[in-house]
Amino acid sequence: GLRRSEAEKLKARDIDFGNGLLHVRKGKGGVARKIPMSPGTKKALLQQIKKDESGHVISNRFGNKMNGQGYIRMLSKSAEKAGWDKPIRLHSFRHSIATHLLKRGMPVEQLQRFLGHKQLESTMVYTRVENAQLWNLIDT
Repeated sequence: GLRRSEAEKLKARDIDFGNGLLHVRKGKGGVARKIPMSPGTKKALLQQIKKDESGHVISNRFGNKMNGQGYIRMLSKSAEKAGWDKPIRLHSFRHSIATHLLKRGMPVEQLQRFLGHKQLESTMVYTRVENAQLWNLIDT
C-alpha cells in the first residue's frame, strides 16, 4: 500500500517488527499513517535489513538507497522473469491491494486511512469494485 515516494523514504526505524507495522512519517499531503505488514513482507524486510550494511531498507546494487527508477527496474525484471507480457506499474499494486482488502471486508473508511487518502472519493478510484457496491458498504 505504499506510494513509490513513501517506499523511497522508508528507513529501518520506520519498521515496527514487533507489531508488524510500517510507519509512513510523511506521506502525500503530509499525512502520517501506519500500515500493517503481511508475515511474508515482515520476513522479507527483516532479512533485507540484516544483510544490508548500508542502513537503507532496500539498497540498489551499488549499496545506495533504492530510488523510484530502481523499484521500477526491479518490478520490470521480476515481471519479465514471471512471463508477464502486459504493462505493469508500481502504482498498480496500490490499486490491487485496495481492491483485495475491500473485497475481503475491510471497511472503506479503514481502507481510506490505510492508503493515506484525505477524501473518500480518492479511495473509490483505487478500487476495482463497482461504485454501487462501494456505496452499499458505506451505508451499512
